Amino acid sequence: MAMSQEEILEIVITELMEKSLIELRDVEKNNQPDLYQEVRELSGKVEKILAQMSREDRETIEQYFDQKDRLTNKEIKHLYLQGAKDCVVLLKCLTVI
Repeated sequence: MAMSQEEILEIVITELMEKSLIELRDVEKNNQPDLYQEVRELSGKVEKILAQMSREDRETIEQYFDQKDRLTNKEIKHLYLQGAKDCVVLLKCLTVI
């Protein structure tokens, strides 16, 4: 079955975003290594706290983080696509294309 334009666009956007994030993380590891270290340390603390919670509370918090991550990813993809569209409009206004 052939992929739709939307599916192809989704794949392209995802790959471009992943490539860009890898590049950003490489740069930021050098510019702000403490920030990444702090996140790793906080992650370990959160894991310890979650381990002490009841199963029901832990699952609720994990569901919250999962849904929040999914929503954030959806918003980021939307903004990325909108940025590409805005770029095309700007280039047209500047008569570059």
